[in-house]
Amino acid sequence: MNNAYNIFQQSVANIKKFGCIYDKLCRDYPILITDLDDMLRAQVVYVVSAMDCYFHDVVRQGIIESYLQQRAQTAKWKSTAVTMENAQTLVGIEMQYPPNTPQRTVDVVNSLNNIIRPILKTMSFQQSDKIKDALSYIWDEQHKMQSIATSIAYPLQGDNINDKVRCLEQKLKLIIDRRNKIAHEADWDYTRDCKQAISKADVDDIVFFIEMFVNAIHIKIL
Repeated sequence: MNNAYNIFQQSVANIKKFGCIYDKLCRDYPILITDLDDMLRAQVVYVVSAMDCYFHDVVRQGIIESYLQQRAQTAKWKSTAVTMENAQTLVGIEMQYPPNTPQRTVDVVNSLNNIIRPILKTMSFQQSDKIKDALSYIWDEQHKMQSIATSIAYPLQGDNINDKVRCLEQKLKLIIDRRNKIAHEADWDYTRDCKQAISKADVDDIVFFIEMFVNAIHIKIL
């Protein structure tokens, strides 16, 4: 599961480098600042994609670890249906090798990856309800957003935990809405007939929030 987190961290590092390139171009060519705004929009799309990729990878790896009894099996994991064809494949591997042999583990992992990847690739883990459902495969915590809100290293507004959860979920929703606006509508404001305004400060905040959100989750599910 740490491999999924390492990939996410590498993606965030690349996004921040892209931000540094934007800063340098703005300093060297101030006349082009408005034309460079699409570099900021790209960062928003990229960081959401990095988060989505993390959830796909960590859930897949967690499901496999649960099958290998390397982590606790959650209620959702236990109730997940598999086809008879997939069951037959796994049983065949289990019968082919003696227990706890390295080749048996390798073949089981490869088969599970081939089973799980096509299922997960049709899903998107960006909205809070989808993220909570995905994490249920590997994390039995009933109040996931409350748990994340209490530990995330991002200043959430609110006087109590319920307020902080609402702030967390609303922040995530606004980021995904903006990502979708950029990805599907070129960030176009049809009422003003121009692109929506975007600032470096807002994008830096989005990247920081997503980074801290994933960090908090990863610590919880280890």
